[in-house]
Amino acid sequence: MLRRSDRKPKARTIENTITYAELGDSETDCGDDYKAPTKRRKTQKKRQAGAQKEHVTDKKPRGKRGSLKELVNMPLDILFEIFGSLNPVDILHLARTTKDLRAILMNRSSQWIWKRARANMKDFPDCPSDLTEPQYAHLAFDPLCHYCYETNTPTIVWTNRTRCCGKCLDTNFNGSMFMPRNEFRGIIPTVKLRTGSGRYRFRTKFCVRTWERYEVELKALKTAEWGEWIAEKRAHYQTIAAHAELCERWNADRILDRTAELRAIRLRRYNEIERRLTELGWGDDFKEGPPRDIINHPLVKQPRDLTDRIWEKIMPDLLVVMEDIKTQRLEAERMAAIHSRVRLLSSLRLEFVASQPLHSIIPEIGDLIMMEDFRTIIIDTPPDETVTTAHFSHAMKELSPLIEEWRRTKDNELLTILKRDHYIDNDATTSTLYLASTLFTCRTCFHIPISYPRVLVHSCFNDTYQGKQIPEFDQYPSWNTRYISFHPMTYLSTKSILESCGFDPNKATAQEILDANPLIECLECSHVDSGRLLMRYPNAVSHSIRLNHQKLSANISSDDSKRVIIKEKGFRRSLTTCHIACWNCVLCKGQLQWLRASHHLNSVHQIEDDDPIESGYIVPSLDAPLSVAGYEGIIKPGEPVVI
Repeated sequence: MLRRSDRKPKARTIENTITYAELGDSETDCGDDYKAPTKRRKTQKKRQAGAQKEHVTDKKPRGKRGSLKELVNMPLDILFEIFGSLNPVDILHLARTTKDLRAILMNRSSQWIWKRARANMKDFPDCPSDLTEPQYAHLAFDPLCHYCYETNTPTIVWTNRTRCCGKCLDTNFNGSMFMPRNEFRGIIPTVKLRTGSGRYRFRTKFCVRTWERYEVELKALKTAEWGEWIAEKRAHYQTIAAHAELCERWNADRILDRTAELRAIRLRRYNEIERRLTELGWGDDFKEGPPRDIINHPLVKQPRDLTDRIWEKIMPDLLVVMEDIKTQRLEAERMAAIHSRVRLLSSLRLEFVASQPLHSIIPEIGDLIMMEDFRTIIIDTPPDETVTTAHFSHAMKELSPLIEEWRRTKDNELLTILKRDHYIDNDATTSTLYLASTLFTCRTCFHIPISYPRVLVHSCFNDTYQGKQIPEFDQYPSWNTRYISFHPMTYLSTKSILESCGFDPNKATAQEILDANPLIECLECSHVDSGRLLMRYPNAVSHSIRLNHQKLSANISSDDSKRVIIKEKGFRRSLTTCHIACWNCVLCKGQLQWLRASHHLNSVHQIEDDDPIESGYIVPSLDAPLSVAGYEGIIKPGEPVVI
């Protein structure tokens, strides 16, 4: 009967790692306290099962496994010649394969092999005196955390001779701004980490284990011996820091070289994939440059050269991606053709506007392209067919009737808004829109009053919005009623003003009131001492709505009327400076600001005029505010009448 041994099993190291206890003595703080898991002993049943399995068959290993098992039986001179052509990381991996190779490579007499392998690395610094060659190779090339053996650990603390993952950095390195002792400054290994952005994006941490060990050593010394101890540690650390700086530069250059190498491999792989896809008939999708979905595809951006076997494996997935890319390309070409045709129609629209009288109601381009005559040309014409002005010639000849039909549709939408209010009769017709008492409000312009037909050209009502019948036209401005409302208080105030001026609110049109241009006094703002507030009709409407003043009177004497006429010119010059591009030149129909009116007439039309409004060269645009050509001012008591 087998007897279980009382001896403790020997600790083993984890596979594919080398602890510092195995590599040699060192002053580092890591690796010595690592304890590998205990090896489980085989039971009798497992031994018998293993023996039976060995006698059943002696299968040959699959692939290339086992092909290097005779390597250790080769002559040493050939073996050493092979080792001399390798890199330190290769020697490190070979030392972990078999006990025989480990015995050869980890022997001190084999240092020349490691040095020769290290010489194969470009600009690799020499091995420092505080590390052995295997330790140095383990630190520089083995991507394992020296604290927890986490894989893929790129952070190397060269001054501490350790690799450290992010978790262990927080555990084993202190990030406080001040060290516990000023004596330890410049002798404890530190690491500078990027923790964010801005002024304090870098943070320096020091090794906690070294600090704890130095604390113990310092307490064991007398105070008089501290200076010598600190000088010794400082000299030792300066040597390590100088070598660490060389290693950091080498490692940074190595990372850059490796990044460039991987980038070149990815580029070769992409070029080969593009060539093969072009041969399969997908060349049109690469004419405008590399498709983003292809160049960023996980199967394409791998740092691995493309072979025929790999291509046969990834080709079906890439063909599916290319189908999507082709669909997107055709859609982009269709949209480009649509936008090109819309730009052509927009130029034709501008020519049509120039041929029409000033203040004609012309729909925006977004409304034109929704008309069937234009929509069929823009949408239904194949993308590869070039659309010219000849395609739009028939539709442009019929544009005037189309505009009339469009206007009737928009008038009906405005009447629908009016009929929602109980102040307006349900039998309201298009003539109701022309009444002076019919004022709409814009919800984006602080509810300013807007008359008809200005409501059809107001800039806030001609905008882009989502949800049109044809999604391709969402980006083009068109007229809509999203921000239009009918305010009852505005209607009642306007009705009161018209009645005070002697007009019938149910019959007087806005144009009739503007032609009459009545002068109105606000009794609530007038005072015997300060003067009387007189204003024209447009200003009275805005004043009444803004301040909710209802006591207005049109009983103005002839002398006061003469005083207002004299003051209107100066008032116009001061008021219109705040209205940008709300005037039209009757000669060229261009929009301009009042301050630029005289300059425009002089430079463009060679006309010198100090008051172009009085001369009739400049008129308010159709979308100008009601008060832009009005008057509002105080007539003081006893003010003389200048004739």
